[in-house]
Amino acid sequence: MPFEKGHIKVGGRSPGRPKGSVSKRTQVARDLIEKLNYCPLENLLKIARARRYSIEIRMDAMKAALPFLYPKLSTVFMNAKTDSTVDVRHYVEAAMADPALAAAMQTISLGLSARELEAHRATHVDPDKTLDRFIDVKALPEPEPEQNAEMPED
Repeated sequence: MPFEKGHIKVGGRSPGRPKGSVSKRTQVARDLIEKLNYCPLENLLKIARARRYSIEIRMDAMKAALPFLYPKLSTVFMNAKTDSTVDVRHYVEAAMADPALAAAMQTISLGLSARELEAHRATHVDPDKTLDRFIDVKALPEPEPEQNAEMPED
């Protein structure tokens, strides 16, 4: 009777080496390194520091040593939803009461908008297609001071 997929082999053992176990060849290499008191990382770092080697060889040694010293960074995506809302009325009222604060907030807002627009244009192949979510605003000109010129009397 032929073997059918999904069934356990005779003897109840699954085929292959269990996940995480070490092969005989790897174990022999580890035993030899331990017996010789040899540390590959130490030797990579010695090569990286030795000025007698070319910069290419030293850089290769540094690249090979990095995984032993620092973990690889990975991108972590986070999706968080909140039920709270931010009430900005207080901040707007405070800004309206103080003209200097209002001007500073406008400058910051326009600067951030310009920076985001530049980043969008730099990263998109056809940036003008998706510009509908951006508002390209220029700072309003400063109002001219009112002149208290006296009206001539008749």
